[in-house]
Amino acid sequence: MAYKADCISDIICRCSAEGYETLSDEFLQSFDEISLHLPDKMPVALEISGCGFSEEEQGRIRRTIRNHYQIKLSGILSDNRNALIRMCWFAVSFLLSAVLLFLVNDDTENVIVQYAYLPFWFFGYRILIFLGIDLLPRLKRTAGCRQIAEMTVFFSGEKPINEVPDQVAEQYAAEKQAASSGKTGSGLTSERLLRRYFPEENGTVSVVCMVTGIGDVVRRNTVSGYEMLTQELEGYLDRCLPYIPDHVNVRLELQGASFNDEEKRSIERAVRTFFAFRKDAADLEERDSRRKILCFVLFMALSTILLFTAENIVNKAVLEFLTMAFWFFGDYLIEFVLLDMIGAGRRCRRIRKLSEAGIVIPQQGAFTDRD
Repeated sequence: MAYKADCISDIICRCSAEGYETLSDEFLQSFDEISLHLPDKMPVALEISGCGFSEEEQGRIRRTIRNHYQIKLSGILSDNRNALIRMCWFAVSFLLSAVLLFLVNDDTENVIVQYAYLPFWFFGYRILIFLGIDLLPRLKRTAGCRQIAEMTVFFSGEKPINEVPDQVAEQYAAEKQAASSGKTGSGLTSERLLRRYFPEENGTVSVVCMVTGIGDVVRRNTVSGYEMLTQELEGYLDRCLPYIPDHVNVRLELQGASFNDEEKRSIERAVRTFFAFRKDAADLEERDSRRKILCFVLFMALSTILLFTAENIVNKAVLEFLTMAFWFFGDYLIEFVLLDMIGAGRRCRRIRKLSEAGIVIPQQGAFTDRD
């Protein structure tokens, strides 16, 4: 693969401080889709051209690419583990519902039989969806991210890869061995790397942002009292926040420039607006989930009453329609309660906690490496 960069900020986000580098949005957009189309079990190499980077900059770029995708890989693996645990619980629930269904005899009311069938069908259907549809894309996504996390990065002016096969093979084997053991090229495990990027002190995690002035924080086209963060800083925060644990507080540190009192107030309003928008979106999602659950509970109760009272009155076609409505509302009710509502509540609580983030703006030059 090849990538052209006119300066280091085309690869490393300008908002990230030294030692806490993250990739730029433009660079990430070029590689997020590629990972899904890489040939399996093949080494990957990236040639960066367009600018003569110093040895120090080359080391920063290699380290940032490797760290970013190693952290992303750890997140994918964690998501896969959670999905597998959820499927295990679904399998247990499926077996219990099968036992319940086995105990139902022919003399049982039809509505009770339908209630016994509902969890049996729901959990069985989700297990089949996971095994038949979701599992392969998950494995492909994991393998693609692992390939990019282990890829070799070289720069124009260096010898092409096909001319130094021994060196490339040795480097690739070393990086693959480090990645398979859960370590990055710097010798840190993924968990330690996350703690290094987001250091925790007294229950507070710091998100460090490097800026050169007010223009890197607040959009220039906003007026006083209605300030908003720049798109680059918003993207940087959106990439950082998912890796912060739910149980800690958040502190946003701006480094690299000093600001007067008016600029500090503008920055604080812009940060509060950023978190307020995301909090409102999370609250709206939670309220929407609650409304859907309430509607499905009402329709479920209505279909249950109709099934119970009309079983021996209406013809078979109407009875089948009522049964279909019962299954439809029951299936979505279980899905919203077990999956959507829990996730929406967790995201809402997380955003509420982040909306209380503290803002630290030290004097210029006060930055110290936390390595």
